[in-house]
Amino acid sequence: MTFWRHLVSLNIALLSLWVSSACAAQQSKLLLAEQPQLDIIKKALSTRHQQSPQWQALISDAEQALAMQPLSVTQSPPLLPGGKPNDYYSVGPYWWPNPRTADGLPWIKRDGERNHQFRGKDADNEMFFTLSQACFKLGLAYYYTDEKRYAEKLQQLVEFWFLNSDTAMSAHLNFAQGVPGVASGRPYGIIEFRHLLVILDSLTLTKNATDDDFNQAFNGWLTQFLNWLKTSEIGREQNSKLNNHGTYYDALVAGSHLYLNELEQARAVFENSKKRIIAQINEQGLQPHELSRTRPFHYSAFNLLAFTQLAEMASLADVDLWRYPDKRDARILKAFDYLLENADNRALWQGKSESEIDTRHMIVPALRIYGHRSGETQSGNKQSSNKQLPLIPNHLINTTAAQEITMCKLLFSYELNLTKQDVGSGKFACTL
Repeated sequence: MTFWRHLVSLNIALLSLWVSSACAAQQSKLLLAEQPQLDIIKKALSTRHQQSPQWQALISDAEQALAMQPLSVTQSPPLLPGGKPNDYYSVGPYWWPNPRTADGLPWIKRDGERNHQFRGKDADNEMFFTLSQACFKLGLAYYYTDEKRYAEKLQQLVEFWFLNSDTAMSAHLNFAQGVPGVASGRPYGIIEFRHLLVILDSLTLTKNATDDDFNQAFNGWLTQFLNWLKTSEIGREQNSKLNNHGTYYDALVAGSHLYLNELEQARAVFENSKKRIIAQINEQGLQPHELSRTRPFHYSAFNLLAFTQLAEMASLADVDLWRYPDKRDARILKAFDYLLENADNRALWQGKSESEIDTRHMIVPALRIYGHRSGETQSGNKQSSNKQLPLIPNHLINTTAAQEITMCKLLFSYELNLTKQDVGSGKFACTL
């Protein structure tokens, strides 16, 4: 009996260890970046990274991130009644003082015309973007070099923004994209937090170099924020949007569930995203809700980027959004093909605020879709790496798009068919 009790105890212990390891492995899955691609690149960088301009740019940016001071919403005081120093605050980008009233209230909307008065580098939305980019540089630098100082700095930055008792951001966006005289906060502000997914991937890349107390504390904050997203009036209204705001909402909610290892909840979001695909992309690949904007190409590409994020993450939950509703009518792929084939047709893009076709948001979707179509994305298989990836017509690759292409070589191993000279000295700009 003693022998059997020991055997049972051993089996239970081994089972517990297996379950724990399986859960850890599942939680370590990247959301937007692709582990097989990073593994291929890391192996290549070990022999030739000194000759890579994008590698040098990444390390340079990571070193700058090491020297940066931590950021917090408490560094910019709230500007609307009812807010507290720890609340995230921003102003709607297309809203302006009313010229017909003495006090400028209520502000009025000018779609496509950005008001930068409350959206400078010290504004919460800009600081959060800066934080996300710093975290991503540090996360990649740690992953490729195994130098713990990068992971330690990332933890410091995340702790200061999310966890420290004096500087932590409240786990809500009640005051995001407020409009003076109209609303203290609006559902549209949630899209400003789409960069949280980049931070989550950065934390995954450094998971083995951060302590358990930190990881548990951050998971607690994320759980509170996710609950706010799903239950608050602002969150529920954003969920109902049939444009890029709704798409990024799904990506944020699903990605947070995946990071927290809540697979079934994430799968439910992806199933709901199927309705978005049909509602937002027609059989020809057009996105009518984005075409009505003053920058139709920009918003179509921007929404497509969100859909490819969803499709990338959905594969982790065994949900196929790439070929939805079916292989012949794959709407996300149709949307990409339509934009790629018509990017140079200015007759289709009549937005009054779109003086230039900016192809920046097309780069990552192109890389993801190439990986999906060639079968390389999840497997890391290099069999089809010699295929050239058609990108954007030469004259439509502006400086920003060229920088995006160059820096994405640290995220994707595919051979690119570049139609414009790489930009070797550009800052890290790849927006997953």
